[in-house]
Amino acid sequence: MKPFPLSILFASSPECGAGHGDPHWAGCGHGQAGPAAGIGECRRRGWAVIHVPGEGLRPCRPDEPGSYVDLDRYAYWLANGEAGDP
Repeated sequence: MKPFPLSILFASSPECGAGHGDPHWAGCGHGQAGPAAGIGECRRRGWAVIHVPGEGLRPCRPDEPGSYVDLDRYAYWLANGEAGDP
């Protein structure tokens, strides 16, 4: 799977159209989108990856030594929602 660029985390809000750093409309649920929100969401959902030499990244348990949050999966989830959750 080709990783999503991190720039998607800073794209316009899909709900109100606000750009990164711009104020969101009242009631917009995407006002906190960004790396900090992504890290929290990945931790909440247990999305983690680890680098395997010769293979690349693979999903793993969040408590596995050497693991880190899967921001590519978060970007995919942002773009596709719950229906696109792999």
